Amino acid sequence: MSSKNKVVQKVCTMCGGTYPLKDFKRRLSKRQSASLLRRESVQTAITVISSRCRFCWQQTKRKAPLTTKQIKQKKASGDMHAT
Repeated sequence: MSSKNKVVQKVCTMCGGTYPLKDFKRRLSKRQSASLLRRESVQTAITVISSRCRFCWQQTKRKAPLTTKQIKQKKASGDMHAT
């Protein structure tokens, strides 16, 4: 008998920890998705399975707030919503 609730484990390349596969999934920005698909633009973001766990990805996020120029660039590229 096969189990339908099979949990796949994966090893993080940065910390070496073993976590479920759901901890390795992350969403790419629209710019990253377009680059991956080799297109100029895309309407939706893509979810990929990373080689690093979500805990290691959180450590690489920038701590400083974005500058005005960076915010304008992100709005123009579609990575940030204009509010």
